[in-house]
Amino acid sequence: MRYALLWGSLWAQVFSFQGEVRSSAGEPLSHVIVRLPQTGYQTVTNAEGRFTVSVALDTLILELRHLGYKVRRDTLYRREANNLYTFVLYPQEVRLGGVIITEGGKDPGELLIRKAIENKPQNRSCLPSFRTETYTLFSVKWLEPPNAVIRRFLDKSVADRQVLFMSETFSHIYFTAPDKYREEIIRSRIVGTQRYSFIGGWIFQGFDPYGERLTLAELTETPFILPLAKDAPLYYRYRLVGSYWEEDNFFYKIAVEPRSKASPCVEGYIVIADESYALAGLEWRVQSPRPLRYTDSIGVRATFVPVGACYVLGELSFKGHFRVSLPVGSVALVGEGYAAYRKYQALVTAEKPKASRASPSGRKPPPQRVPSPGRDSSLSRATAPVETLRVQRMDYGELVRILPEAAEATSAFWDSVRQAPLDSAQWAYIMRHDTLVAQQETTTSRPRRQFSLIEGGVGWSYTRSSKSRFARLIAGVEWVNHTPLEGWVVPLVGGYTWSGEASTFSLRARGRYGLGWGRFLPVAEVAGESRRYPRWRWRMAGGMDVREP
Repeated sequence: MRYALLWGSLWAQVFSFQGEVRSSAGEPLSHVIVRLPQTGYQTVTNAEGRFTVSVALDTLILELRHLGYKVRRDTLYRREANNLYTFVLYPQEVRLGGVIITEGGKDPGELLIRKAIENKPQNRSCLPSFRTETYTLFSVKWLEPPNAVIRRFLDKSVADRQVLFMSETFSHIYFTAPDKYREEIIRSRIVGTQRYSFIGGWIFQGFDPYGERLTLAELTETPFILPLAKDAPLYYRYRLVGSYWEEDNFFYKIAVEPRSKASPCVEGYIVIADESYALAGLEWRVQSPRPLRYTDSIGVRATFVPVGACYVLGELSFKGHFRVSLPVGSVALVGEGYAAYRKYQALVTAEKPKASRASPSGRKPPPQRVPSPGRDSSLSRATAPVETLRVQRMDYGELVRILPEAAEATSAFWDSVRQAPLDSAQWAYIMRHDTLVAQQETTTSRPRRQFSLIEGGVGWSYTRSSKSRFARLIAGVEWVNHTPLEGWVVPLVGGYTWSGEASTFSLRARGRYGLGWGRFLPVAEVAGESRRYPRWRWRMAGGMDVREP
């Protein structure tokens, strides 16, 4: 029995496959979806086109997908593990039909767009209520190093590093059409400076490619007109680039171009599925001189995956170049965001069954068949049913909820769920962060007691720190001064500060003792701050002061 258990443990040992994906021209391809059909796990290639997969299977089926390229499937075996494989993807055979039927000389792309606009209500509400697992990544980097004047106002760790901060989140998102949204953050971590950070997929909540307008209040005063808006043909030109097959599905690739360079529009292309005219992919960009503030360019890329008879969001990424001009110089940053959605489940509210009334004949009525939500059956194709999740009445009053143990995830957890293509600078930033955390966990700091000059006097401080917590106690005396009402005044000061991973608390007290009239006037202030979302601060102050009658 012991040998059988030993053999079973060896057989289930996890091993890794490393690979790189290149185009037929030899260039590395990033954002390629690497999927394991046997387990449902998927990851994405990084900027160098590389990926790593760890499994406990003897035979591994690998599926590579990239918009505009043919789907590739390979079978790998355990005995070939720990080798670097190179996979080549070939461009999709995009073709135009021999005979193109047009109306009034219009491009076929415009006719397809009009069909997509007509079918927006069905495609937008095809999966009206669902839950999905979401991985998000945000990072901000320097586009150009700041000058010496600006560097003086920044932390040294921020000014000397290419990456300012990164954040990763693993959460569950609940959504009910048209706008009920709730996110439960299961795991989260912020790498770098906390003050520049934000987490969660709620930032992408306002992105609706089927919408009429896209409002970016911080960047532009004029909302952007989206290519599938009802009045979009007045502002856009559409051109059918081609069509292609992917497995059993047929798609159209359409280029979108603004009719006027000054109009608030995007440019790029969209991919539409045949028959249903649902969105299957998009790549939009906005560049100057569009009506933008503090922005050189913004790019958005999205991929939609089939779930049942619907196409739902599978991946969403954006990248923006931002620039702010100041009297002492300019600040240029690169902001990147990525979100991967997987394991969609249709939400069904579990209601108490009502007592059925008997029919006049005394027999129970036949059970009613519930149609599938979303689109008409004439537009649906034969697909696998969507997994259903029965829940109690959902509470959408709270937009984002961070679970108490969200920040306790290890680096191994993030390596297992990471779906984002990290570049070399981001990897170096994460490794540096993990090294500092390990040093803090292994280093025991001793309490420090010292006398030092404080603002306007002399004081004594007691400091103690451990891991990511910090505490300091200060007591001191400021320089003695003289006032006509109080006489000689002896000011006393004191304070206590505590800082943790996600919150800060401070208590400051000050007192004035007037030797001339023999009275003590205290003043105290208590403040706190939470750095987790939703961030909040509080402050209370009170005391006594001297006023002449």
